[in-house]
Amino acid sequence: MTALAAMGATIIAFSAWIISASALLCVFTAGNLSLFVFPFDQWIQAVRWFKAVGWLMKLAIVGSGAVPTIILALVLIAVGRALWGVEKRPSLYGNTGWAGREEREQFGIGHSTGLDAGT
Repeated sequence: MTALAAMGATIIAFSAWIISASALLCVFTAGNLSLFVFPFDQWIQAVRWFKAVGWLMKLAIVGSGAVPTIILALVLIAVGRALWGVEKRPSLYGNTGWAGREEREQFGIGHSTGLDAGT
């Protein structure tokens, strides 16, 4: 059942990526969503012509693919952290940090060096 859910989630994520990349491409190139029609594969069609188009269209193709990729990566990281949880490991040597005034006085540190002169 888990494998089936993973396959379904993969198909949904891939479809959402293609649809969002195609919508962004239509907005970047035409300025509106009038070109965004079924089957919503405008990005795939544009990639086929990547070598033949100018630099501005190449920028639109790359940009419309990069935005959904970043969003999908953030979603996957969030889901992964929620499912497997990142536990904070206990400190190997206990809590460490700079010694406070009380600790320095307790162990006789700083009296002869003048560390406490300004405090």
